[in-house]
Amino acid sequence: MKENSKYQLLINGQLDMDIMGQYIQSAKQNGVLFAIRNSQYYRADSNSAAVILCADHALNRDTVDVLERYPQLNKDV
Repeated sequence: MKENSKYQLLINGQLDMDIMGQYIQSAKQNGVLFAIRNSQYYRADSNSAAVILCADHALNRDTVDVLERYPQLNKDV
């Protein structure tokens, strides 16, 4: 999000509020639009996406696991 404030963050509305709040706070600090999705298509199991960073172009990241990519977040979760 720090690389480009034109990204948008989609947040699974099934997340615990304390976790969701961290993503919302980060999006606000970086000037990134965010949306919380609560439709029936969003689940809260180990195979479900918690957050999705969207752009108008491919981001092509080798590591997509947030906690693996940003190990400093492990202490907060």
